[in-house]
Amino acid sequence: MKRILSERGAALPSVLIMASILGLMALSFVQTSRQSSLAAAYETKSLSLDQAAQAGIELALADFATAETKIPVTGAPFSFVNNGYRVTIRITDENGKADLNMAQPPLLMRLIEDLSAASQWPYDATAVTDAILDFRAGKPRGAFAAIDDLLKVPGVDEQLFRLLEPYITVSSLSAQINPQTAERALLRAIPGLTPSSIDVIFNARAANKPAPTPTAASVYLANRTGPFFRIQTNAVGPSGAQALRDVIVYAESGQILVIVQSRPAYAFLP
Repeated sequence: MKRILSERGAALPSVLIMASILGLMALSFVQTSRQSSLAAAYETKSLSLDQAAQAGIELALADFATAETKIPVTGAPFSFVNNGYRVTIRITDENGKADLNMAQPPLLMRLIEDLSAASQWPYDATAVTDAILDFRAGKPRGAFAAIDDLLKVPGVDEQLFRLLEPYITVSSLSAQINPQTAERALLRAIPGLTPSSIDVIFNARAANKPAPTPTAASVYLANRTGPFFRIQTNAVGPSGAQALRDVIVYAESGQILVIVQSRPAYAFLP
């Protein structure tokens, strides 16, 4: 399927460009917890894993530049073998998520309610939503510099953050969500969308057709893919050792690719 990127017109506002530049300064690191006596043995092992995970990032970037892409932007896994390591790539369209700086309160509240109910963790969705709004008050588009900043909000603990993480972003720069790439759980939280209308959206996606936008939910939806994408890679060795990579990229016109944010990358050694 050919990936279609939205045309944003003029350049991004200077404040967003500066944020991107700052994002480039974030350095990935490999975290281990072994004793110093084993450090030398694990260093070579983690380096190979790290290189395999990085190969996944490079393959994803190369895939963006092709006319007919192979890796979907819906988060579906794409795997290959690199030097004996199995590498899994997941690419998600940041427009298919709720932007913490822009999302409308009813959407945030229903998402927290739904995820809390499904997980049986008793979070007060109204209180958390109010706390998010207080956190971003007076700082349009800039309160949350990264999704991890959500942990600074009163009432948000590690468990709630992990529940929300697959559905949130700070990179879409829009209050609307792309129904073409959004997860079903996020679409269920959108006011005006019914289970049947969500099924229609997924049927259209399966047929490679534009997802319909029901009038009742039009204020929350926009068929617009990109230009920000999250690339996550996981390299696993024969022993079960793992290395992860997690970056946000900006793809302009399907050709220019710039890594604007790099989250900490880890190596897990058995």
